[in-house]
Amino acid sequence: RGLGDVYKRQLVIMLTAVGCSESANEPTTPMLVPQPTSLEFEAYSGSLAPNAYVKVLTRNIDSIAYRLSADQTWLDVPIGNRIAPDSFFVKVFPTNMIPGVNTATITLQSTNPVGITRTVPVTVDIGPVLQLSPRYFSFEATRESTAISGLYFLVTTNDPVAEFDFSVESLAPWIALDSDTGTTPDTIFFNIDLTQATTRDQVGLIRISSVDVTNPPQSVTCSLSVFSWLSQT
Repeated sequence: RGLGDVYKRQLVIMLTAVGCSESANEPTTPMLVPQPTSLEFEAYSGSLAPNAYVKVLTRNIDSIAYRLSADQTWLDVPIGNRIAPDSFFVKVFPTNMIPGVNTATITLQSTNPVGITRTVPVTVDIGPVLQLSPRYFSFEATRESTAISGLYFLVTTNDPVAEFDFSVESLAPWIALDSDTGTTPDTIFFNIDLTQATTRDQVGLIRISSVDVTNPPQSVTCSLSVFSWLSQT
């Protein structure tokens, strides 16, 4: 054979040797591999709890015993001893969380073999929400009356600093608003116009909404019963 064939065989031998060397140098340390490696949520105080699914794989070993924990009470994980490969759900309880970015850490600490630690950072962006107080009114009046005046409720948010514009709408003809807009924190005054009450027992709503908050429009409920002065029926 020619000299070219000799060079080809030498090149194949060299490449094979390099490949074996690289395989021998790959790390063989046992590893915990959470997927995903981080979690991000958006929610608002009082919303349904968002959740996520986390897989825990192993590398360079068939299984790893580990302990799962979290450092925030609003973060629900199945704390305790587990064995990877594994999977678990993470749930966030946004009630009473402050507006803005909230952070937590999920920790996976190996127990057999020892010395392996992985963390999964969790970020929850909590938006502002409208809060109403009170949310319910109940009235009784006679047919001879014309109005119930001087009523009010408060509109605030869970953000102690920022101010948010909102709109107010009466969904019943017998609920008369003094204003149809406001800026938190604010007091909304309204009256009950009994001349517009057509039945004895009725329920009306006042709807408050804002494009700057994350929760849906909120409502104040008004219940009205109108009686005859003579019969009270």
